[in-house]
Amino acid sequence: MSFVEKGIESFKEGDYVKAINFYSLALKNSNKPSSILYSTRAKASYYSYSSGGTDPESIGAVKWKKILSDLESALKIDHENLDALYLQALEKVYGDQTPETGLKSLYKVYEKSINYLGRYQKAYILPRDIYLSILEVKHKIVDKRLKDSVLSCHGLFQRLVQYVEHDYHKQLDEYDLKKLDKKSFDYATTNLSLKYNKDIKDLVAVFENNHNHALIKPPIDDHPDHLCDPISFTLFMDPVITPSGQSYEKSWLWNHLEKSQTDPFTRERLTKKQCYPNLCLKSCVEEYIESNRIS
Repeated sequence: MSFVEKGIESFKEGDYVKAINFYSLALKNSNKPSSILYSTRAKASYYSYSSGGTDPESIGAVKWKKILSDLESALKIDHENLDALYLQALEKVYGDQTPETGLKSLYKVYEKSINYLGRYQKAYILPRDIYLSILEVKHKIVDKRLKDSVLSCHGLFQRLVQYVEHDYHKQLDEYDLKKLDKKSFDYATTNLSLKYNKDIKDLVAVFENNHNHALIKPPIDDHPDHLCDPISFTLFMDPVITPSGQSYEKSWLWNHLEKSQTDPFTRERLTKKQCYPNLCLKSCVEEYIESNRIS
């Protein structure tokens, strides 16, 4: 068994450190290292540093630098290496902390992956896995924007409260300077206190409403993921379902099958005859469109 085969076996078993060592030995003993060998070692490193890919945010800058070094070597040899491009995009999201930029890169890799017909078709990451990463990053962006929005609102709320309090105390001082009799003073300050309390309650109501609105309508992701075609990311109009259980928009899938008779997600052989209308999903989309008055 070669070092590469041992590395693949170790990777499948989840022993990523051992896999890294075998891939390193393969690179060291190769006269002409391949692009996929560098990207495979980078992938093993990524999985090792992120608890099997479940916690990429825990990867520090130094470890990302090691991964990027392998990715750069891989892309120098083959600039279309899908695994390398995919991991580069993840680094932008979790290492560089620029999820919007990383998401754009993921979309590009995803498109390349769906249409990829090269020699490493079975070795590279499946389009389905890139799609899941896209959804995860989109939700990460939603959460971040919502959090920033709430924090921003909180800061604005505090400033407005301070303004109302400042105005309240200013008017109290003015009443003191007027040297009103006790009855008039008590009447004026009582009304002022009532106004102050009402202003604060109104502010709370406005910001609570704004916060709830933000929760109901996130600033990204116009439509639910399960109602959108995974190729075009638009609402289904005429969904069809494949033997793998995955649904696609018929026109987009038919266009893909003209180029390659494979399931875009799994790369398993697929023909039009194997696909059937997903009437239940179509009904759900129509109900969603009707209830949200989408034209």
